[in-house]
Amino acid sequence: MTQDDSALKEELLQEFKKAHERLVVAATSASARGITQRGDQWGPREVLAHIVGWSTEATERIPRIVAGEPPLKYDDEAFNVAILTVLGNQSFETALEMFRQSHLRYMQMLIAQDEAVFEPSHPVYRRIQAVIQHHHEHAQGLDALV
Repeated sequence: MTQDDSALKEELLQEFKKAHERLVVAATSASARGITQRGDQWGPREVLAHIVGWSTEATERIPRIVAGEPPLKYDDEAFNVAILTVLGNQSFETALEMFRQSHLRYMQMLIAQDEAVFEPSHPVYRRIQAVIQHHHEHAQGLDALV
C-alpha cells in the first residue's frame, strides 16, 4: 500500500460519508415539510428505503466482486418494488434509522477492503462513485419537492 492508495481510499470514503449526510439532511427536511409519496413520486421515506435495499445488496455483493465473482444483473424496477413492499407502512423515522444502520455496515465493509479496490479503474471504485452520485441526485430531488 502506498500513500496514494491510502489517500484514494480515504477520499472516496469521505465523499461517500458526505453524500450520506447530505441525503439525511434532504430527507429529514422533506419529511418536516410534510412531503410523502404521491402516486409514483417517492417521498423521503421511500427514497431512504430504496437506498437501504441497494446498500444491503452492495454490502453483500462487493466482497464477492472483489473475490472475483462477476457483477450481477438486476431488474432494478422489480428490486425497488420489493424494497418498498418490505418497507410497508413503517414510519419515516424507522426508514431513517435503517438508512443510518445500512450506511454504517456499508462503510465497515468498504473500510475492510484492500486499497487496490479504490483505484479509479476498479469496478468497486466506479460503483461507489455511482452510489455517491445517486445519493446526491436523490437529495436534490427531495430538496425540490414542495
